[in-house]
Amino acid sequence: MKKSILIISIFTVYWGATIFFTLPENYLKIKALKYEKIFSSFFYQRWSFFAPPPKFNDRLYYNFASQKDTIIMEAMKPIHDKRKSEYLFNNDISVVDYILSNSLNNISDIIREHYNAYKFENCDGKEEAECFKQFMDKFKKDFHKTNEVKTLMNYGKSLAKNRGLDDTFKIKFVYATVDVPAFSKRHEKESEEEKKEQFVFETDYYNLKTESWEN
Repeated sequence: MKKSILIISIFTVYWGATIFFTLPENYLKIKALKYEKIFSSFFYQRWSFFAPPPKFNDRLYYNFASQKDTIIMEAMKPIHDKRKSEYLFNNDISVVDYILSNSLNNISDIIREHYNAYKFENCDGKEEAECFKQFMDKFKKDFHKTNEVKTLMNYGKSLAKNRGLDDTFKIKFVYATVDVPAFSKRHEKESEEEKKEQFVFETDYYNLKTESWEN
């Protein structure tokens, strides 16, 4: 009897943990990242085998500008490289990656949803590029108010602080994507066209001194 209870308990805990760690990203899952690493080290499973491969990688560029200098840096690739090189000790960087990636994905979803509705009502006969520019000119300031943009801008402020940039600098970020080559072509040299980035969203400049958006 005791043996049966033990087996049922182990089975329940195992599948409970498996279901929890394969749920979409949420606050509780992020907080439990260190436990996920322990669980995965003993019961590693390739659930991604059943999911479609990603079609693109995110690129997040921060532009720090002052009257004397301009600094541009891409934020996502260094994070991904650090996660790969420090897998067992990268809990903090994993949290940063989750937060930034989710913010970018949410921005993309918000823009796509609102743009499709806007295009249907306002862009009959217009070129796609013209329609999208018109849409962004009208609604960019509204996107500045979203939690996702605030989160990404706060990360930009932390980067500026770590680099020793004072409040004479202003910041903006650009979100773009780059296509992932097909699995069958993963070892082939990419053409310039295949490396081309697709623009998604760009903020106005944020003034560190006045802590406000510039037009």
